[in-house]
Amino acid sequence: MTLRVGERLGPIDLSLVAGRAANISGIATDAGGRPLTGRFVGLGRQVTGPESGAYMAAGSSSIAADGSFSIKNIPPGQYFAARADDERRAQDPTTRQR
Repeated sequence: MTLRVGERLGPIDLSLVAGRAANISGIATDAGGRPLTGRFVGLGRQVTGPESGAYMAAGSSSIAADGSFSIKNIPPGQYFAARADDERRAQDPTTRQR
């Protein structure tokens, strides 16, 4: 899947098979097709219970000079991905940026 800055695609449900860790990789570019070098991609999930919910980080990756990123060893579940300008925000799924 390829998304550009400001582009939204959804709703997307991403499910992973129980018992196997997964890897996610891709290319992050801006609206002009230029790599989002120096930024980060974060992966998170929302966990809800009968009375409350929480967001949990599942991994993050810096974006390389060519726009590539890779997040490894992701446990089974449903996730959302977001881009961030710094690593701290990539690891905090409550600060989603698109």
